[in-house]
Amino acid sequence: MIRVAAFVSLVALALTLAISGCSKPAGGQQATPNSSSSNPAGGQEATPNSSSANPPTAKGAKSTPTPEPSPFETAHEFFAAWEAKNYAAMYRLVSAESKKSYTEEAFIDRYEGIADEATIEGTSFSLEKPSLASVTETNYQVTIHTKLFGDLKQTDVVRLVKEDGWKVAWSPTLIFKDLTWGRRIHLFRDVPRRGTIFDRNGKALVMDGRTAEIGVVPSQIKDKQALIDFLAQRLSMDRKLVDAKVSVPSQPDWFLPVATMPYDFPVNALAEVKAYPGVMVKEKLIRVYPYGSVASHLLGYMTEVTAEDLVKLEKEGYAAGDMVGRAGIEAYEEKTLAGAKGSRLAIIGPEGEVVSTLAEKPFKPSADLHLTIDIDLQRQVDQILGDRTAAAIVMDPRDNGILALSSSPGYDPNAFIKGLTGAQYQALINDPNKPLLNRATLSTYPAGSVFKIITAAAGVEKAGFTANSTFECVPVWLGLGPKLPMKNWRETNTGTLTLIQGIAESCNPVFYEIGMKLDSVDPKILPDFARRFGLGALTDVEGIAEAKGVVPDAAWKKANFNDGWYTGDTVNMAIGQGFVLVTPLQMANMYSAIARGGPAQTPILVRKVTGLDGSVVKTYEPKKLSDLPISANTLSILKAGMRAVAGDPRGTAYPTFLGSRLAPAGKSGTAENPGEKTHAWFVAYAPYDKPQALALMFWEHGGMGSADAGPLVRKMLEAAIP
Repeated sequence: MIRVAAFVSLVALALTLAISGCSKPAGGQQATPNSSSSNPAGGQEATPNSSSANPPTAKGAKSTPTPEPSPFETAHEFFAAWEAKNYAAMYRLVSAESKKSYTEEAFIDRYEGIADEATIEGTSFSLEKPSLASVTETNYQVTIHTKLFGDLKQTDVVRLVKEDGWKVAWSPTLIFKDLTWGRRIHLFRDVPRRGTIFDRNGKALVMDGRTAEIGVVPSQIKDKQALIDFLAQRLSMDRKLVDAKVSVPSQPDWFLPVATMPYDFPVNALAEVKAYPGVMVKEKLIRVYPYGSVASHLLGYMTEVTAEDLVKLEKEGYAAGDMVGRAGIEAYEEKTLAGAKGSRLAIIGPEGEVVSTLAEKPFKPSADLHLTIDIDLQRQVDQILGDRTAAAIVMDPRDNGILALSSSPGYDPNAFIKGLTGAQYQALINDPNKPLLNRATLSTYPAGSVFKIITAAAGVEKAGFTANSTFECVPVWLGLGPKLPMKNWRETNTGTLTLIQGIAESCNPVFYEIGMKLDSVDPKILPDFARRFGLGALTDVEGIAEAKGVVPDAAWKKANFNDGWYTGDTVNMAIGQGFVLVTPLQMANMYSAIARGGPAQTPILVRKVTGLDGSVVKTYEPKKLSDLPISANTLSILKAGMRAVAGDPRGTAYPTFLGSRLAPAGKSGTAENPGEKTHAWFVAYAPYDKPQALALMFWEHGGMGSADAGPLVRKMLEAAIP
């Protein structure tokens, strides 16, 4: 109790002292409201006009007013607001006289509109501080940072007027010097025509063409519902979609686009549509794919640029509404086909006349592409694949040119130009057969038995095997022990085979034996040979995107599975199973090198680039990737085995090529796919002694290589070698 009482007494004493301190200044004299002293500590309360920088200490005293900004400080605040894109704050600093010409909304719209038109990303500024605070003019430099032209600098004078402090005497010339009242900023664009893509015989595969854009003019419509029904029926469009397009809010005389018609839209049908009341037809320049879905994955397609695209492309002159290559050659060769868009940023007068040019970027002409593709052969290959989920490649081993490259199912690139509905696009994206996927270059698959040629090559070069080495082709191989049985694809014992016969029959135990021996010599040998044959790396083909695939080894397995490399891994790899993944293009390119006798080279798809005048800008020749890691003797063993595949009665593809005029060599492949039907590979070239063409097919879940894919490859070869 004594402690509580003492505490209460102390609090009371403190309150008394505080009240006493508030009643009288430190000097003991009460402050008066009219005091002019600038020192409240001297015993007087500060008055509203006091110039003291120290705050009053007495309760209830009035604060010192903030000095009004100088002209320079107001100018600095104005430009800082511009730098921050705070146009409303800028407007608050504008003089009343200037505001007579621009409302706040119009002022903000002007700055935002110019920023959009000139592709302005931001501004920075510097002001020259005058020697006297009272000076009402300040020199400034503004650096305007644009996406398209880089930095634009402007030096001028900003003037201020006395008005409720200081305000900026604003006019549009503060944005750009020559931007006086009544003038505006305009971005002129110079867009080169997009290059044409030709096949090896000069046939246009992709080109710019003129077609009809059908739309309506609201003021000319007599019966809207009847018009909607008519257009939906004639243009094969959903009625709701037509309704939405003709119902867009607009001015009565505006043209409302409804559909862009195909390049080959019938003339008589167009005339009928054009004659309907309310319909207007305009000519429109579009991208045309005259062969439709043929070579669609190879050529690709175009769509309008997205906001995400423009983050990168706006600085190259692209704008909303522009088209850009989205897949295939159209995407890969965008810069070549599109050229460089020219731009000119200018100030124009009321009649559209150019007053001055602020910045200019010259355009660069586009170029045409000439491919190694034979479009007639390509069409036949596409037809041979049909609706199978598959890929096929035809090459000329002599120059490593790609004659046809097909992926199925495909799509019609013209549909993207005409315009897909959201539902149509989603249907393409969600289709389980992935029609937009280029299986020939972007999908990777187990190599299966087409890999065995690499195993045979490594066995001869590094493990002491010869053409006459013998193997037992048993149904179940127990080389890894009885607990790890490895099966052959045949369920019967076919006896003792030489290495060449093992290739011809694609006998798994032959390659199990070789794989086990290679592993005992050095586990790195087989992965190294696979890489030197071109697997596990890009082929560096010009024109289309591709995947690298996977060639596993001990380091790869440790990094991906945190596990060691075992003999079983090499044995599995020896028949193209396990972790090996390849693209059809990689395998076709590898066999092309074997057919040619080496070296491994880049495949050629784009043969040359020409200017609009036909002059050759650039040519492409195959580049050496690596020497094949084999001797002439080993090459002869591989070729003999492949010839036996198609020409020996025991060969896996002997029935397939029986009676063929082509004298082919080939290799079948059946890749295991756990839980599902096997994938089918087949590759062949002809004639075997002087190859003119090579064809490869991969068929997802297609079954057996020789029996299922083989006959289709024969058709492709016969089409390639008439």
